[in-house]
Order: sequence, then C-alpha cells, then structure tokens
Amino acid sequence: MTLSLRNKQVFILFVLIVLSLLAISFVALNMAHINLWQTLIKPSMSYPWL
Repeated sequence: MTLSLRNKQVFILFVLIVLSLLAISFVALNMAHINLWQTLIKPSMSYPWL
C-alpha cells in the first residue's frame, strides 16, 4: 500500500515538473517571439523609406 502511494506521489511530482517545464518553455518562446518581433518591426519603423 505504501509503495503504490509513493509511486503515486512520484508520478504527481513528475507531472508537476513536466507541466512547469512546459510553462517555462512557453513563456520563454513567447518572450523570444516578442523580441524577434520587435527587432523585425523597429528597423522598418526607424527607416520608413525602406
């Protein structure tokens, strides 16, 4: 009984770690996308004749 309970706790911990990693990578990708967007947009704004 204690073994299955421990396995369940380890599984829940593993799921939490995976979910937090997914959330962190999602935020990092969004930040990188925003930075990429700014670097793409800002030169065209500062050079409107291009």
